[in-house]
Amino acid sequence: MDSFQVYRYYLALKLHFTTDNYDVFEHKGRVRCSRRTFETRKDLYAIEKLARKYKESEIVNLLVSNFVAGHRWGGLFDENANAVYLDWLGKQERLGYLFTNECDSLAEHSSEWTDIIEFSGPNHPYILRSYLGGHVSLETLTILNKITKHSITNLGIADTLIWPDTRRLILKYEPFLKIKHERYNEIFRTRFRFQEREDTSTGGNSGGPTVSSKRSAGTAHGSDDDHQRDAKVSNQMRKKSTGSYQKSQSVALSDYFQ
Repeated sequence: MDSFQVYRYYLALKLHFTTDNYDVFEHKGRVRCSRRTFETRKDLYAIEKLARKYKESEIVNLLVSNFVAGHRWGGLFDENANAVYLDWLGKQERLGYLFTNECDSLAEHSSEWTDIIEFSGPNHPYILRSYLGGHVSLETLTILNKITKHSITNLGIADTLIWPDTRRLILKYEPFLKIKHERYNEIFRTRFRFQEREDTSTGGNSGGPTVSSKRSAGTAHGSDDDHQRDAKVSNQMRKKSTGSYQKSQSVALSDYFQ
């Protein structure tokens, strides 16, 4: 792979994950950089090494995995970049199983979704504390935000230190997680009662969502039939997650780049 293209991917994804105004999909990966300037970089060898080692689609996933792991340079100059990448691949392959288990853990706190996202002022809601404490993955957090119509990122949390960057990361990561919405929504609905916001376009200052409709999803500790159904869904997810992920990656992100 061309090392200059690796560098372009790096610049585009860095802008995507670290700024609010740049979206790699909307801009189709367009960035301002010249080959002449690139060839004068002192770290050119490190970039060329990655270009020789990885395929084009692998480079994109390597960078994404390292950026979402919090690495400033997206793994471009990090010796542990490959380990982070392999760990990320493992999560994608068992994503359904991971999501199911982490939803079970959250449901032990409460089967009311409002309790999971309730907060006061700068204090973080339970869902965010669980993520920051390492009990809930960024993948689960992002999927939950997506299937609840951004009920997490619409929270008007007053914290200005941790929440803004976390909120951006959730929103920026969402397009990279290819999921079967109905399947994950079923897992969610068998564990939580969810109340939709009347207006999900902006974040509010209240601790919970305004009720416009209510979908009864049962409790976290339901009947034997519920548990059997949940187990069946979990088993199906484990079998299909790897194939679904590979299928979703059949079109490389590079197709969006110009």
